[in-house]
Amino acid sequence: MKRSLSTRRAPSPGDLRLVPQVPLRDVERPRSWLGGAPAMAEHIAWPQIDGRNANFLCQICCADLPSDLWGGLGPRHGWLTFFIHPTDYAVRVLHLSEMGPWRQGSEDLGIEGWSTSLSLGKSQLKPINAWPRWPVDLMPLRPGEPDPKLEGHSEASHEIYKRGFDVASPEHRPFDCSTTLGMLELAEARLVEYLAKDLITPLRQQLDQV
Repeated sequence: MKRSLSTRRAPSPGDLRLVPQVPLRDVERPRSWLGGAPAMAEHIAWPQIDGRNANFLCQICCADLPSDLWGGLGPRHGWLTFFIHPTDYAVRVLHLSEMGPWRQGSEDLGIEGWSTSLSLGKSQLKPINAWPRWPVDLMPLRPGEPDPKLEGHSEASHEIYKRGFDVASPEHRPFDCSTTLGMLELAEARLVEYLAKDLITPLRQQLDQV
């Protein structure tokens, strides 16, 4: 693939952004999503990379891809399903002709070796299967149009940030209590690392209220 689905370089014609839905819309049966579990038929073996069960990354609806992506090459039906090696970032992609039931990976899936910036909070992260599923919109980049990945260009997110929102509201959080609490606990761990202890008490009270 000549173009990546998401990239940090300056955009060029034919690029695409995966933009998380905020607020959430397609919760029960999204067309494309990050995290959670793949919708994959039971007869399809769970992907392995170098003998390790791979972690699920995302599933993308090919019918929603812009026609000029990858110079018009690649599938425009079914779903592209991305998996990653637990430690070395090697990726495997499956093309699924149809969506199946939600599939959970094996118990040996984990996050060891992932982002070094999570040194404090990594031990508090849930197993990979507990990560929330987040629907995304596929946003093609056209010449002269703002890039939703660049700071200040996502007007919808900026408006939500300015007016504020309730993190406990269903359209602004993951889809179950355990993953919501897990994200709040990780945020608290990062705050403890960077802020003075006497500032944590009121924050803890706010989290308890949420």
